[in-house]
Amino acid sequence: MKLTARTEVAAPRPHVFSALSDIPALEEMARERGAEVTRLDDGRNGPAGAQWRLTVPLQGRPRAATARVAAYEPEDRIALDVEIEGIAAALELTLASPAPDRTLLGADVDIRARTLSGRLLVQPLKLARGNLEDRLRRRLEAFGARVAAGSAADPAPRS
Repeated sequence: MKLTARTEVAAPRPHVFSALSDIPALEEMARERGAEVTRLDDGRNGPAGAQWRLTVPLQGRPRAATARVAAYEPEDRIALDVEIEGIAAALELTLASPAPDRTLLGADVDIRARTLSGRLLVQPLKLARGNLEDRLRRRLEAFGARVAAGSAADPAPRS
């Protein structure tokens, strides 16, 4: 099952990528949504190669998950591979610059069941695909609004 969302952010591409690369802030956002997050790598390589063990709420139950940064191309894309109890998900975040002070942020998610129990988890998600894409788009827009608000206050990109 594939989900796609796009939004335009009123901030330059370096600012948006910097926010996407802010691992502690992203970990905190996951915790705010009910996930337990433990980073497995030492963080010396920054976001490239980062790995986590997570417990995430899915269909009313906490589910064990692992995640890792599969690709990290500064100012262009970040890809994550996630495994959740028989489900493999690939998330790709891409950036494009339609104008110097604007960034097009895209998210593509590919979810695949790897086991029978994974199929049982994915089937209800397939039925709610439109709702999931709408939620993904709204989360991207909220993220973009936070980045744009920070960009106006901080004219230099964070490293």
